[in-house]
Amino acid sequence: MSGHGPETGPGGEAATSGWAFSRRRLLAAGLAATAGAAVGGLADVAPDAAGAAAGAPPGGAPGPPTSLQAGDLAEAVGLDADAVRFSWRVSDTRRSAVQSAYRVVVRRIPSGDAGGPRSGRAVTVWDSGEVASSQQTLVPYRGPRLDADAAYHWTVRTWDGDGRAGPFAAPATFTTCLAPSDWQANWITRPADPKVRPDIYTYLRREVELAPGPVARATVYVSGDQQYELYVNGVRTGKGQAYSFPDSQYFESLDVTPLLRAGAPNALAAITYWDGPTKGHPAGTPGFILQLSVLHRDGTRETAATDGAWRVLPGAWLPGTQRDLEGDLVDFTENIDGPAIPVGWQLPGFVDGGWAPATVLGPAGVAPWRRLVPVATRIVEEPVVAKTLQTLPGGAVVADFGKVYAARPTVAFHKGQSGRLVKMRAGYLLDDAAQAQAIGGVPGEVSTLHGTQHTNMRYSYVQRGGTETFVPFDYLGFRYFQVDNPGEALADGDVVALARHSDLPQDQVADFRSSEPVLADIFELARHSALYTAQEQYIDTPTREKGPWLWDGFNESVAAMAAYGERNLTAKSLREFAQSQSRFWPNGAVNKIYPTGLGALDINEYTEIYPEWVWQYWLHTGDHEMLSELYPVLRRLAGYVEQAVDR
Repeated sequence: MSGHGPETGPGGEAATSGWAFSRRRLLAAGLAATAGAAVGGLADVAPDAAGAAAGAPPGGAPGPPTSLQAGDLAEAVGLDADAVRFSWRVSDTRRSAVQSAYRVVVRRIPSGDAGGPRSGRAVTVWDSGEVASSQQTLVPYRGPRLDADAAYHWTVRTWDGDGRAGPFAAPATFTTCLAPSDWQANWITRPADPKVRPDIYTYLRREVELAPGPVARATVYVSGDQQYELYVNGVRTGKGQAYSFPDSQYFESLDVTPLLRAGAPNALAAITYWDGPTKGHPAGTPGFILQLSVLHRDGTRETAATDGAWRVLPGAWLPGTQRDLEGDLVDFTENIDGPAIPVGWQLPGFVDGGWAPATVLGPAGVAPWRRLVPVATRIVEEPVVAKTLQTLPGGAVVADFGKVYAARPTVAFHKGQSGRLVKMRAGYLLDDAAQAQAIGGVPGEVSTLHGTQHTNMRYSYVQRGGTETFVPFDYLGFRYFQVDNPGEALADGDVVALARHSDLPQDQVADFRSSEPVLADIFELARHSALYTAQEQYIDTPTREKGPWLWDGFNESVAAMAAYGERNLTAKSLREFAQSQSRFWPNGAVNKIYPTGLGALDINEYTEIYPEWVWQYWLHTGDHEMLSELYPVLRRLAGYVEQAVDR
């Protein structure tokens, strides 16, 4: 791989190091187009930006770049102000076309400005000038320090191999997250319970009345140890990304601008879940933190944050048991008590007078959450309706979703009976006649013995009565879902799997064609698996351990990068395993699974695959800064391996 030395920007500052990329790697990047990009407001530095969408100009110069991304995100919300990087796709369909140079311009959107295309008020904070480089992915921002909790436009133009410049791209927007000194929120939790044990669910809420006047931008910064689910005015907004050691606790940045009501009460509500140490995450400590930053069109700001005024209530979950039938520390079964659900608790106007005041644990930075780290990955869900519903002799209903998904199974009841216990279970296989006879069951039931990965995949729900929906908090991997005694006829659409995965780029999903159908089936299976093993972290299985094993993560990451152009989750995982070396292994090894509640555990061949994972990431990204960051880890690892060589 060839490279160039440091270039300089228009002010003499180091702009970037250029790194050549192959066309294969560029296409594999799968960069998603940024929706709603502004077009105007760059006349002083980019006079041709208004014509950016017109395609390549006469004379054969390149067209305006497309698929602009900041932080490898099409919708770039809450980037670390100290680590902003830019990517784009060159718009030039001529044979042997290359990018020989680029120019990036970044402009600050003034406070109170909605950032619309005709605002004309943005101020240039960095103009790279013409930089001789073929680099077009993860180009570092090299300007003055960016403000925290602020919005920016950026655009780029490119030059071809003959030195001809194309027009600027239509500008894209990104926002930065809070800096450590900007946090005003406190960590809160439920009042101490002398019977506390893992498997704790908690409702938390508070209403805040905003000042009148249109809201220009609003962002929630939020974290929960270990998991949370956030609602704003009744709309589910985020699903927590906090499977980490608390001394480097992840937090999300979520755009909630369209959900808020100016001049009216707004409900901020969350469910948190803590289940102690497992293979998939460290023990942590039950806690929740949130800060809402609201910017009005008139330039005024409002902040709402977790404190002692928040109200808390134990979750409507009955005690569960460990799902693993052989004693591993994994998830707990979910048994939901419908009558205990506080109906409407996520909405403004709910009366929470019977709830307890939250216990304040301390401000951001208090132990054990010494550092809050912004995370770029997101969990998304898509409803998958059962392909078939079959009612078996005895009344059980079995839903078949056609293939295996990592999902939350949901069931809509229309004639619930107060106090009725409904038992349910998920699975991969159905019992045939011989298997059913051996256990006294019915053929066609979801098997509890075969294909379960020795996992208890049961759920239960106590009905409240009337129209209601069973919605568990966590997910499993399954194809089939059985409702033992629904008490009513279930129709198409009543049993739905909320399939969930990390938000991978979807606009450039890889395709494969072959005259051999088996090869096409294998490719589709691999692509499907790559998608659903990408959760808060790469996992070995969505059913049992849900653990981020190193070699499993390597396989899944390489597949996801090739099939989806995924890079953020891979970078997150590489950094996590690098942290395991400093936490556990002064000899240079890395943990076989991390983060985890099981402590220091290694497999030497797993350690040996880590450099290959770094290399595969490099081949897909050309990310020189990540390579530099991980180089000391690789050197220590090489020393560990060298000590084992038999000379």
